[in-house]
Amino acid sequence: MSKVAEKLKETKEASKKEWKNMPEYKFTPEKPIRIIKIKFETTKDLEEFEKILGQKIDSKRNTYWYPERHESLFSNLVYIDEDKEKLENE
Repeated sequence: MSKVAEKLKETKEASKKEWKNMPEYKFTPEKPIRIIKIKFETTKDLEEFEKILGQKIDSKRNTYWYPERHESLFSNLVYIDEDKEKLENE
């Protein structure tokens, strides 16, 4: 058995022990109760709607939540397993 395979096996066994009795994580995406499309005849109409909505409507974005939601501070982070990188480079 290669060093990489042995290390992988050890890591797998260690992680099983570490995660024993941990609750299962279930991702539930948020689903809106309704999606609507709104068309504006004039810029003034759009600006009035922005005031009512309390959000600036950006031409680069086409999805908004009401009330406004902010992205999680961690939604753009990625987990990197340094041990896995070391194994791949050996």
